[in-house]
Amino acid sequence: MDCNPGSSSTKGNMVAIGSMDPGIEIWDLDVADAVEPAAVLGGRQPPAAAEAAQAAAGGSAKKKAKQKAKKKAAKAEQQLRPGSHSDAVLGLSWNREYRNVLASASADGTVKVWDVAAQVCEHTLSHHNGKVQAAAWNPAESPVLLTGSFDRTAALVSMPC
Repeated sequence: MDCNPGSSSTKGNMVAIGSMDPGIEIWDLDVADAVEPAAVLGGRQPPAAAEAAQAAAGGSAKKKAKQKAKKKAAKAEQQLRPGSHSDAVLGLSWNREYRNVLASASADGTVKVWDVAAQVCEHTLSHHNGKVQAAAWNPAESPVLLTGSFDRTAALVSMPC
């Protein structure tokens, strides 16, 4: 898609990637060796700088094993960003007419509609009883969203974009 996060005036060559984490990464395909995504929608809060410095410090094998277990437990306890999914992101769909709108389907049973330019969740839909695997915008009627779930239902939702 061509919507550049954080900039409403410039266009970019962007791709959205969902994973087993609750965040959605937006990558700029024009940047050859990008280390970090251009933006992250939702997901977990970044760890505190003090924790990162402590984990980077060296020590004995027992200390490192303790630190690894502590780090794993801390990752499970990390706070989610506002508007984030609470489980894996299973499906994504860019809106063709409203270039800054992205829909995400999640294993937490919700569908979220994101404003990529502002990097915020605009709407959260909880109309399924199971994991939501797919979301797709109607190419003829751009505000209409189709969602499919593990509860064996599909839903057509008209969204105010």
